[in-house]
Amino acid sequence: MKISTTSSVLALAAASTGSAQTTTYTNQSAPFTLQIANSANASLNGLYLFSCHAGAAIEGICVGGSTPISGASSTFYYNTTDTDVSGSDDGQGLLVWNLPVSGLPGTDHVSQSAALQPYRPGTNVVVPLFGFDAGTPVHFDDDKLTIKDYYNDANYVAGQFPDSTPAETVYNNWYSCWTGVGGGYTYEALSWVTAGVPHNPTCEKIDVIRTFL
Repeated sequence: MKISTTSSVLALAAASTGSAQTTTYTNQSAPFTLQIANSANASLNGLYLFSCHAGAAIEGICVGGSTPISGASSTFYYNTTDTDVSGSDDGQGLLVWNLPVSGLPGTDHVSQSAALQPYRPGTNVVVPLFGFDAGTPVHFDDDKLTIKDYYNDANYVAGQFPDSTPAETVYNNWYSCWTGVGGGYTYEALSWVTAGVPHNPTCEKIDVIRTFL
């Protein structure tokens, strides 16, 4: 699907994206699809994820059908740092979708990385959005999409400083939820639960699996 938006917005966005992160995360993988697996709701297993409209040059990641949507919508990439010449999955990178555009000289797309947002005080459910904010680093563990982090307050003790060298933890808090995505849209979408049981009762636990094209 060809997405139309103003060249001035895209030019500014492309410039801000480039200065913020593409100079670091320049190692782009081969294209791949993302598919739901290992859900207790068997009807979700095998469904493909795709980028869905959530605002001006902003996309969420929605739950699709049993076959991927043709074209760019179901095609994703993994960008690792420019120092990671192997493109390995040992570290972290950015989940990227290439937004098709017209009217920009020298390119037919703008790379967008997924960032978890927005924070809302009334829920622990956030969604990844492709846009022009700095992306949230993610990790693939044997082609399973996860997030690695050092911060874990589960073992904090009152009056004591936490461990200054905490162990890295791999989190897999992906869900399929009917939820708000971007600027006033509601979809069945890929969602991340920050901790505990989802506040949103429609959320169902899933794994997200990468398959290279």
